[in-house]
Amino acid sequence: TNLITAKTIIEDSNFYNNGNDLGSWYGNSIKNINDIITKVNQDSNSVSVNPNYNSATDLHVYGVDLDSRARPYSGIGKDIDGQTRNSSTPDIGADEFNLKGLDIGIVSRIPTPIGTSCLKVVLRNMGETTVTSAKIDWKLNGASKTQINWTGSLAKGDTDIVCLGSQVFKKDTLYTLSAWSSAPNGGTDSLKSNDTLKATFYPAMNGVYTIGGTTPDFTTFNLALTAVENAGIIDSVLFKVRNGTYTEQLEINQILGANHKNSVIFESESKDSSKVILQYNSSTGSSNSHVVWLNNGDGISFRKMTLQNSSSYYRNVIIMNNGTQYARFENNLIQNSDSTSTNYYAALVRMESNQGSDINFIQNLFNRGTYGFYFYGNSSNRDNGINIQKNIFKKQSYYPMYLRYLTGVEISNNSVFSTSNSVYSGLSLNNFSGVSSIYNNKIDISGNNAYYGMELYSYSSASDTFRVYNNFVSIAGPNNGVALYAYNLSPANIYYNNVLNRCTDSSSSSTALYFSGGKLRLYNNNFIHTGNGYAIYQDYAPNLKSNFNNLFTNGTKFVYWDGPAYSNLNTYKSSTGFDTSSLQVDPLFTSNFDLHTAFSGINGKGRPINGITKDIDGETRNSTTPDIGADEFKLPQNDGGISVILVPNKPFKADSQYVKVAFKNFGGNAITSV
Repeated sequence: TNLITAKTIIEDSNFYNNGNDLGSWYGNSIKNINDIITKVNQDSNSVSVNPNYNSATDLHVYGVDLDSRARPYSGIGKDIDGQTRNSSTPDIGADEFNLKGLDIGIVSRIPTPIGTSCLKVVLRNMGETTVTSAKIDWKLNGASKTQINWTGSLAKGDTDIVCLGSQVFKKDTLYTLSAWSSAPNGGTDSLKSNDTLKATFYPAMNGVYTIGGTTPDFTTFNLALTAVENAGIIDSVLFKVRNGTYTEQLEINQILGANHKNSVIFESESKDSSKVILQYNSSTGSSNSHVVWLNNGDGISFRKMTLQNSSSYYRNVIIMNNGTQYARFENNLIQNSDSTSTNYYAALVRMESNQGSDINFIQNLFNRGTYGFYFYGNSSNRDNGINIQKNIFKKQSYYPMYLRYLTGVEISNNSVFSTSNSVYSGLSLNNFSGVSSIYNNKIDISGNNAYYGMELYSYSSASDTFRVYNNFVSIAGPNNGVALYAYNLSPANIYYNNVLNRCTDSSSSSTALYFSGGKLRLYNNNFIHTGNGYAIYQDYAPNLKSNFNNLFTNGTKFVYWDGPAYSNLNTYKSSTGFDTSSLQVDPLFTSNFDLHTAFSGINGKGRPINGITKDIDGETRNSTTPDIGADEFKLPQNDGGISVILVPNKPFKADSQYVKVAFKNFGGNAITSV
């Protein structure tokens, strides 16, 4: 159910759910008070504390966190008992109360590590009178322990951490604690119902443990996972996984203490991803289609192993949802056996309406699958901080990367290669916002269904600018495909890209660059079509600045401009006023998929862009006259070649003919003979 409804205003309230998530706001997970502030944009004065009702049927309270924390409302001058409310700082809840004079209690326990350590609890003053002394009694596993005589100074609401005594705490051992306070200031506690803490716990984990092999700490992933979920962590935990194949299915829930700083890491002990294989055959249905499921599991990392799903249909490898945060997958092989279908149950990584943050995939190999990534966020509460860097995507049958309803996306230094006849798009990013950028990627897709190399759709921000730079994008197939599609990006800077369209259906809008609407800045790009399509296809006039680009096609089409079509650069420039310093030359890419170049015609013909000082290879750009495109290069010193056949003209008859060609110097040195 929804925690609160539309148009509700949350002010000065108490939301508590015994350590669990507080609820949801129209499908948006609300984990804590901070989520109410950041996700629902409500007030910052509410609290989340146990009110300690008198009983399940008597909901009167004496809670120091609720005392004088509400705001007065006109017309509500009495509480449920008819008592007058404070006119300026009433109490939260139905009961207007006065705190007791002397009221202390043990309110919580500090997580205890494995080994010899001090068992610590939190003593709190919940009354009006400052407390300077108290007694604390306690039992561990039913055995009475030495009484503690505490001294100090606690004002109303203050706390102190108290060491009850040192004990040896064993791994995977359940302990029962009972601790209670008495005699505040040598007197009598006015409210005994909140004096006592009763808790069962496992010692918290930290440090290094082993999985599998000879005399491990845990023989399986699931035994290790059960232990850490029971115990929680007080520092990062590293599970070193010995070489072997582990046929297991993991569901990782929230682990106490795991966060952006302290994480739970599963890593191959040999640091060889081929020698540790975590696999599962999820053949029972869509709800059981995973190998690893991060189910609100924060602070989880997998490193240097193979994760694979061997099912014939339900083949997700990783699923993330229910508010997962701080996830990191690094240097893994992630694969399944699907290379032909298009359903998302065979996506290698699937995330739907997660409503989390800080999701990282670094230097992984994604092999096969219908999707490499299928990230479909929540439109009103988007996942924030998606980092996809230095990965290789191979043989995906539909979308190597499909991402929608996200904010703060960084996609960089990835290589995408697919020749599947069902592959549709190399990278699709749809309805996104925040500080986002796509750079230093190499995308090459080809096939009978290939329509988009890079598909960018609907970016909007009032304070940030979406950046696309230093990318190689190449597409080929029999359709009227688009190499780089930019729809309603506002604002967006598209700089220093090498874009090649080799699609052969030129009957309509096949183009190297398609854009419509938005606010675009296009500088220093190579937009090339070698299948008789357009270099640029503009469908709806945006707020546009475009110059220092290289536009080239090998046919009669050149630029389509929201109605008119232009066959060459001069007519396009004179008619539109754009690209006045741009070029129309073949950049002579190294190959159809390797879009490096060393062509003199674009050398030093770009304009320097603030903040982009390196090219796709990490080489420094010329600070005053950079090269056009993703590749900053040095001209070869001696380089010449035939640039065009002048005679005979086409068509010509089969006969002995005089041949005349143009020889061009592409290098840095003068050529005097060949």
